[in-house]
Amino acid sequence: MKKTITRAVTLTLLVTMLVGTGVSAYSPDDIEEVTIKIINVPEKLEYGQTLSLRAYIENIPYEAIASTQWVMDGAPIEGWYNSSFLLRKGASSDFEFQVPFYHGMPDGASFGFDFAVNGILKRTEVYVPFQEYPAQFYLSQPSEDVFNRVTPVLIDASPTSATKIYSDRHLTKPIGTIEAGVGVKYIDQYVRSSALIQLANGSRAWVPYKILKISATNYTVNTDHSKDDKEGFVNLKGFSSSTPYLVWINPQRQKVNVFLGSKNGWGLIKEFPCATGANPTPTPVGSYKYTATSPRWSFDGYYVKNIMYFEVNRGFAFHTRIYANNGRLLDGTIGTPASNGCVRMLDEDIAWMMYYVPFGTTVEVF
Repeated sequence: MKKTITRAVTLTLLVTMLVGTGVSAYSPDDIEEVTIKIINVPEKLEYGQTLSLRAYIENIPYEAIASTQWVMDGAPIEGWYNSSFLLRKGASSDFEFQVPFYHGMPDGASFGFDFAVNGILKRTEVYVPFQEYPAQFYLSQPSEDVFNRVTPVLIDASPTSATKIYSDRHLTKPIGTIEAGVGVKYIDQYVRSSALIQLANGSRAWVPYKILKISATNYTVNTDHSKDDKEGFVNLKGFSSSTPYLVWINPQRQKVNVFLGSKNGWGLIKEFPCATGANPTPTPVGSYKYTATSPRWSFDGYYVKNIMYFEVNRGFAFHTRIYANNGRLLDGTIGTPASNGCVRMLDEDIAWMMYYVPFGTTVEVF
């Protein structure tokens, strides 16, 4: 490849990795035995698609603390350096990156995972080809500035005591520790037994839910995005759906946005106010599919109706506000986070959704 992409990488040298970690047990022969396998390499990365790779580290002689760095065309990628990576059986590192597409860009790039122990560096690389587009394609796309305006809600939190951090929600695979009071971002939870957090270096881990102090701040922004920004966002993201409909839940603006069209050509047709998950039980960022319905959920003293599941396994769904068993509106909250993870909507709005939106429609939470 004759050209390289430089817009999204830092030219910082890997000096910090070569200094080592002070672990003297590892020798060059030990490092040579270690193998790295990078998976999830796409056949061709498309415009707006997030590159999501995972590096598996295998044949580790014994545990050690290493430095790791993801690189692109040999240059370290800013925000993807970890000075305290635990080398152990089953160790892995997840990487997500939005490659900047532009006219005249190369036809692909190499992405690599480096780790260093005791000043000894090892790198594994894979080549990712990029989809080619004509010049007119780029001239017709909205500005990528929209990504500065459309951002996910990251809830401030901190552990109340020092704790191990884990790579899995069942808290069985420790990967390090964090101290009490360290500022983190709270992302998701698993049956209120574990919580997914984002650390200062951008990596994610699970901790016991009960030790996490979660901010009560209302992160809602009361002004909505423009139609151009909404369409630009979903099209630049490359969202796709197996139906002519796409639904985007925006917790920051407390809106359900419905689009008609197809990948790279979505047009906004409906905007509905909603109430997503409250801070302790947020509606988690991710891609889902609308797959099932139910006429009603009944609880002790209240109910909701017109259930549209977009994540059946965890019970996440669109539904009405909360009604008492006598039919009186019990909780009419709309426009601010209030639920256990579901998305509450006005009766007439959820009725429209159930009538028009078909099974299989992609539901994006961002």
